[in-house]
Amino acid sequence: MRACAIVICFSALPCGAESISAPVFGAQTGFAFPVECKLGETCYIQNYVDHDPSQNAIDFTCENLTYDGHDGTDIALATQANMQAGVTIHAAAPGIVQGRRDGEADGVFANGGAVTGVECGNGVVINHPGGWQTQYCHMLQGSVAVTSGMRVDTGSVLGQIGQSGKAAFPHLHFEIRHDGTSVDPFTAGRVNDTCGKMTDQTTLWQDEPPYQAGGILSAGFSAAAPDYTDLKAGIWPENPDKNAPALIIWTYGFGLRDQDQIQLTATGPNGFQFDHISTATKNQALFSRYAGKRLPNGAPAGAYQAQITVRRTDEIIDSTTVNLTIAP
Repeated sequence: MRACAIVICFSALPCGAESISAPVFGAQTGFAFPVECKLGETCYIQNYVDHDPSQNAIDFTCENLTYDGHDGTDIALATQANMQAGVTIHAAAPGIVQGRRDGEADGVFANGGAVTGVECGNGVVINHPGGWQTQYCHMLQGSVAVTSGMRVDTGSVLGQIGQSGKAAFPHLHFEIRHDGTSVDPFTAGRVNDTCGKMTDQTTLWQDEPPYQAGGILSAGFSAAAPDYTDLKAGIWPENPDKNAPALIIWTYGFGLRDQDQIQLTATGPNGFQFDHISTATKNQALFSRYAGKRLPNGAPAGAYQAQITVRRTDEIIDSTTVNLTIAP
């Protein structure tokens, strides 16, 4: 998403506003991670800043976890259920609120509605010393907790993650600008031609989030094929019991790339086992896969274990183990 103003016209800083001593935006005293969530579990980074000036798109590591022209960091929630439970957005640095918007409904764009002129949805813009500015988009309707002209500190509550504006999934579009130009916090604005291998301190983060080019958000056993819509909503299948007509392993994740391999293996009592590998045929922001065996006589009692692995070329992107016990 390219930069989009939250309001038509931002008012100037109010008369008499206190000045703020300019912090050094560097590796140790930069921007704090703005979301109260656990990366890789309740949230993940779906898109990074696009570093390719052409119609192609690459992120700062030369992977393509971005899209053409994207100028921020998209911190996404694993499910709709996470959004409904409430995930707090914090100010990434001290400053003064330049503008805010609230009142835009969540899910309009995902349901085919028009969001022209309000692509950012509900959001906040904060001015920081030294020409720095942060923008927070797609916030939950009714959650914006600050007003224009308000002074905030690092960690001040701004609102909650939502799906307002041009958002296909619940996430925060977090953007840093300096003198009006968008800056990638992972490279401090430098053109990165070394695919993430810079050795000097180039980050604008206080504590840089680890890069993950894709991963598993959840996995489990079920007695039937899971519904993808339910998985995105955070509705997990129930565990099978001894009367299950089949034993299925399912996984739900993000950042799948063309030719990635998803391997699902399982072992259990009475020699139960299977091994299934599928190869992705396109990039997918979110994905699910499942495989299993029919059980004409039900599931034998005992302990089952499943291993889910996502591979990209010869590298393991992510893996997890799931255990299940079937009672007699």
